[in-house]
Amino acid sequence: MAALKVKERSSVCIMGFNSPEWAFAFLGGIMYNCVSTGIYITNAAEACFYQADHSEAEVLVCETNEMLSKFDLDNLPRLKAVVVWGEKELPASAKSGLVYLWKDFMALGKEVKDSVI
Repeated sequence: MAALKVKERSSVCIMGFNSPEWAFAFLGGIMYNCVSTGIYITNAAEACFYQADHSEAEVLVCETNEMLSKFDLDNLPRLKAVVVWGEKELPASAKSGLVYLWKDFMALGKEVKDSVI
């Protein structure tokens, strides 16, 4: 998040089943002084949009491309990263530079010094 200049106190929305990645996203948000918020996997697209928009999310983390499809990324201009953890590739419609696979998102932080965190 530091590599993408995510603002402190913005939110990290997380959608998916319990997994290490869910916990890492939640705790990572807290460690970067952000507010982590879970989104129910059963939410309709309108509810997903409302929560991401209302919480002023700058990061959205979800498990699958199907869950990703519930978000209209064009109408969430604050987003600096959308991360998918349970897939090997992103859909063709994924915006380059905004949507990352988990491993690619994690690689962004390799150059960030621990003192920044």
